[in-house]
Amino acid sequence: MTEPDKFDEAIALLTHPRSAKRVSGAKRLRKLADDRAGPALLAALKKEIEDPRTWSAQFHMIYALGFCKYRPALAFLWDLAGRETENTTLYHGLGDAIVRIGRDSANDFTPVFETIATGRFELIDGALQAMALLRMIPRESEILELIRVAELPEAVEAVRGYPGDPCGLRKWVAAAAAGWPRDLVREFLERCLPSTNQGLRLAAEQSLKGKYVKWNPY
Repeated sequence: MTEPDKFDEAIALLTHPRSAKRVSGAKRLRKLADDRAGPALLAALKKEIEDPRTWSAQFHMIYALGFCKYRPALAFLWDLAGRETENTTLYHGLGDAIVRIGRDSANDFTPVFETIATGRFELIDGALQAMALLRMIPRESEILELIRVAELPEAVEAVRGYPGDPCGLRKWVAAAAAGWPRDLVREFLERCLPSTNQGLRLAAEQSLKGKYVKWNPY
């Protein structure tokens, strides 16, 4: 199947009557990362968001919009981020997508700090995930603030990968720190090492060596 065929087929799946097929279409468009998919994805998400039962399709459409860097979707994503929902996983996807779309340059941390200003920890965690996976490099003052936010104890109650997970917001900051000045992050990373969260420990261990881990959270 040629690339145009893959693109058209994925677009068509966004309006399939079965939710699982719509999820498949969104995942395919995320991998293609073609901004031409933006209008169809945004239209599909606006329709999908009305049904709380199809949160998985919503989640993957949000991610796909982020990978397509479809700027006209940004206002709607921020609108969703301000809504209340029981499907809190959506906030994580929204944070990731907002950073990917909202950056004006490779190391523009404006959207990261805009999510931090909301105080919604799931949204912040998604933004920090994008920051880490994009290997963004902050200024010194930004690094210090990111470490402060990462270690907020109240975040542990809101951001858990599994029951009893003590990671909070630390994992993605630790993962991103591989490319940050060692003298600014060493103490933070060393504080992460005793964690019972394996992902956080791995991120801290490798970042102390200046090595990025190849994460695949999607």
